[in-house]
Amino acid sequence: MSTIQLRDEIRQLPRTEQILLAEWIVKQSTKPHQISLSEAAEQMLHDYQTDTELTAFTALDSEDFHEAH
Repeated sequence: MSTIQLRDEIRQLPRTEQILLAEWIVKQSTKPHQISLSEAAEQMLHDYQTDTELTAFTALDSEDFHEAH
């Protein structure tokens, strides 16, 4: 269905249904997009490989951890 056909179909709906549809569209477009941790890691891979500020603290990985009291 084309955008024009969709618009024409929506215009045929009663006004209250048009409003409900518009509200639903706004809610859907403002929901945060959820991705899995593996997708997020993949998206960040290049940054972690090239941006030393993101990995600066990995230099401490070999250090022993001592909890402060």
